[in-house]
Amino acid sequence: MIRRAATAAFALLLAACASSGPKEGEDVLPKDYRNDIKVLLQLTLDDPTNLREAGVTEPRIDPSAPIKRYYSCVKYNARELTTKRYKGLVEKIAVFHEGNLNQMIDPPPGMCAGAAYRPFPEIEKMCLGNKCD
Repeated sequence: MIRRAATAAFALLLAACASSGPKEGEDVLPKDYRNDIKVLLQLTLDDPTNLREAGVTEPRIDPSAPIKRYYSCVKYNARELTTKRYKGLVEKIAVFHEGNLNQMIDPPPGMCAGAAYRPFPEIEKMCLGNKCD
């Protein structure tokens, strides 16, 4: 009787372990995607201050893509470092792997067309030096 109960408990434990986490081929939803994008832009833009028209979409997976990864469309208008003139609106896609920002690249044509952008004030308020929050 005890052996049967122990076997049943062990089987339940194995079933619980097998069902947790993403399934084979699935990716993990990024938890702090807005901050991850902000940090990458701070490191890669020539002048990450005073961005305008910033927007970001919720992470999603493109069902038609051969590799299932979460991505977000990101848009912003950055300034030239020397002239301080705005370059014009730029669109990028932030690609995530296992919940972490993997890269930011130019989107394939139409990938962000009609995207439901949400305001992204965190990157519009980025600063450099001692005056940063």
